[in-house]
Amino acid sequence: ACTALSVGGAQTNVANVWTAKQTECVVALTIATATFTPTGACNHYTIALTSACPCTLANPSATPVATDEGTIKIVQDGTGSRTITTWGSQYMIEGGTAAITLSTGAGAIDTFATHAFDSTHVLLTFASKNAVH
Repeated sequence: ACTALSVGGAQTNVANVWTAKQTECVVALTIATATFTPTGACNHYTIALTSACPCTLANPSATPVATDEGTIKIVQDGTGSRTITTWGSQYMIEGGTAAITLSTGAGAIDTFATHAFDSTHVLLTFASKNAVH
């Protein structure tokens, strides 16, 4: 028989009620050979585009789990006009990934919400485009 795991009062076999905000981590992806690869360490990622681009956003290195949700924030450097021209085969978006046009202004920020349908399909939805502070 399985027993419930209790960690600091939270239990894994019942719905828990939280009295404070639960914060998730954000991983800043670094570029390697013009490729960014989400690691599975978190559900939220920041990508700073650089002169090494055009770039690739590879499939996550960890297998997505159905219902995983998160964000990908893409930030243009001070020059702008950097692009991601290749998207991993697991990413889906209305019109296909070839239809993704990132904001190109210096310092522009585009954000995608992500939702994994299963282990091989991750939906991208523009959450904000050309956000400015």
